[in-house]
Amino acid sequence: MKRRQCSVPAVALIGGQWTCQRLAGHQGPHEVSYSKRSTMHYAWYDGDLLAAYRLLPGTVRWKRPLAYRLGGWTAFALFYGLPAALLFVGMSPLSAVVFCAVVAWLSIDRARFFDLGRFSVGVWRIPPTSPAPIIGLGWMLHGKDRTGPKAGLDFILGGRAVAVFTLMPRKEWAERKQYRAKWPAGGGPR
Repeated sequence: MKRRQCSVPAVALIGGQWTCQRLAGHQGPHEVSYSKRSTMHYAWYDGDLLAAYRLLPGTVRWKRPLAYRLGGWTAFALFYGLPAALLFVGMSPLSAVVFCAVVAWLSIDRARFFDLGRFSVGVWRIPPTSPAPIIGLGWMLHGKDRTGPKAGLDFILGGRAVAVFTLMPRKEWAERKQYRAKWPAGGGPR
């Protein structure tokens, strides 16, 4: 099969782990963006140093053909679906559910937060620069120092963390609600 994506690495960006995301044989500079939702992308020519890289608006993320995406889904089904099915049949449905939950937990790669009134629930990956315990339970604290009041619980498992915590203390939340109640619907500062 003929490679359809340009394979020139962006040597000056993150140790060359990114490659050009334009089609093979393209005219003009090589281009790369960090994600599908990026608002900016890098452009460079062969042999350019980091100082010559240009930051331009928009994304150039190359979309993989359907065959590649189907192959990824097939591999996911074989590596995770098949063991889950074997656990379900051979051991118990609970073991299959636990396996699927652990796979989903370990696949967390970016932070996600859900706010519900004064409370927030967050899930994030702990960066490798601060090694996490294999399993841990702790307090979330308000403020930058470790002497602030308790805000919620934090659970860590395998380099991923989930926490349920308050966004602000009760007194501040009551003041904020009173302040916002003075403004008409849809108006005023947030």
